[in-house]
Amino acid sequence: MTTTSAPWVYPTFLAHRIGGTLAPENTVSGIDVCVKHDYRMVEFDVRLTANNVPFLMHDDTLERTTNGHGMSNEWQWIDLYNLDAGSWFGEQFAGEKLPALYQMGIVCQRHDILANIEMKSCPGNERRTATHVARALNMFWKDRWPLVSSFSQEMLAVVRECAPDFPVGMLFKDIPADWKDIVKRLDCSSVHVKHTFLNAEIVKEMHALGLKVMAYTVNDVDAAQALLSMGVDHICTDRPDLLRC
Repeated sequence: MTTTSAPWVYPTFLAHRIGGTLAPENTVSGIDVCVKHDYRMVEFDVRLTANNVPFLMHDDTLERTTNGHGMSNEWQWIDLYNLDAGSWFGEQFAGEKLPALYQMGIVCQRHDILANIEMKSCPGNERRTATHVARALNMFWKDRWPLVSSFSQEMLAVVRECAPDFPVGMLFKDIPADWKDIVKRLDCSSVHVKHTFLNAEIVKEMHALGLKVMAYTVNDVDAAQALLSMGVDHICTDRPDLLRC
């Protein structure tokens, strides 16, 4: 289906939010978890600062995973970078920084780790976020073939237009009736679906369209084996210590 020039080089298992439940999410410390458990691919979330720097953060707001407060898109990058993004998880991670997208590219390259970059946005900021993510991809991620995903069709359309060399994956919580029209319109390479909505029949339909299928977020060995048996290509997990590559 897709017209991207990127090769499909992604391993079966990837670590959700970089370190899963074993390190503070969306931080460089999670890379150590991946190296320890022989994972070669991570998934992480990217959103935009007030001064247009793409950085790693899942939530719209800062309180859950940092010592900051308020909406993340209202902060300048220098102020976000000075936050503590590790103490909430454990004292040993005190002082952990929020990485920028370009910084994580350097870290992934150093450790030979691939990435699934999930774009997120505060409401109304979708197009601007995707535009600056696409610019960062073109500047810092060439030849490293990140897989770019989002729940937002608008954001994926921007990436297809502004960074066409990179494969994109459509994220679904469940599977809408018009899923085939969506993935065709966006020229997707993959579909990422909450694992409880997948079965062998729908996986076969997705494969018939030339799509790869990723299941999220799978933290049980038996569930992972069942998904692989039905033909699922990739599994995103919080437990790289349990699901072995």
